[in-house]
Amino acid sequence: MSSDQPERTTSPLARKLRGELLIVLGFVVLTAAMTWPWVLHLRNAVADEGDSYAHAYLLWWDYHQTIHDPLNLFQATIFYPYRDTLAFGENDYGISLVFFPLFASARGR
Repeated sequence: MSSDQPERTTSPLARKLRGELLIVLGFVVLTAAMTWPWVLHLRNAVADEGDSYAHAYLLWWDYHQTIHDPLNLFQATIFYPYRDTLAFGENDYGISLVFFPLFASARGR
């Protein structure tokens, strides 16, 4: 190496970051391979139409009712005319909190 060219070195942080990104990329590729062909239709395909749609409704209901009428959270429209119908299934309120920003962004479309 000649003395007029700067020596190229990568910092330990850059090497570690590159390694972590490769691991994440590997998991993304494996996930896409294991969920083929559903990965092509993430917005409109489910493996099982029973529980998947029920959980999607319950997560949405948690968001909707928290925004509009939180005191009547358990008065879901499913299983009408019974009362407190959200308690009949898994309300997953803690999980729905994670998705509140997603529901809010989809609401504007």
